[in-house]
Amino acid sequence: MDKILKDIIKKRNGHYCHVIETSDVWSLQSTLESLYDELIKDYTFDEVCNFLSSIQIIYFNEDGDNIDDENAVYAFDVKEFIKQL
Repeated sequence: MDKILKDIIKKRNGHYCHVIETSDVWSLQSTLESLYDELIKDYTFDEVCNFLSSIQIIYFNEDGDNIDDENAVYAFDVKEFIKQL
C-alpha cells in the first residue's frame, strides 16, 4: 500500500476517501498544489507524485454539466502537473 495513503488511513482511524471532486481544471490544480505543498514536507517527491496521481478524480458541477470542463478534468494529467511544481 502507498506509504502516504497508509499514514493517512492510520491517522484518521480508517476514515478516508481517496477522491477529489472538482468542477474544473483550475480548482483541480489548486487542490493538487495545496496537497503537494503539505505532503512534500514529510515525503519524497516520488511518494507524493504516486499518491496524488492515484487519487480518483470525479467531475461535479452544481450549476449543471459543462462538457468542455468535464472533458478537461478527465483528460488532466496529474503526474505531468506535479512534475511542474
